[in-house]
Amino acid sequence: MTDNKGEEKQVVLAKAKPQDFERSEQIVVTGTMKDNQFYADEILMKCPSKYKEEEITLRKGS
Repeated sequence: MTDNKGEEKQVVLAKAKPQDFERSEQIVVTGTMKDNQFYADEILMKCPSKYKEEEITLRKGS
């Protein structure tokens, strides 16, 4: 993953990747750093808003 500062680190998650992971606008990962890898306890996602999609659809139809 790449953070807001542009730093890239490998993230290790010991459970399944969350559903709609690729569609998320922003991701918050909690855990610890060890041996230059980030071991995630939890991944929280900010998913795209359905209202944004409706707004885009309305503009396309105009």
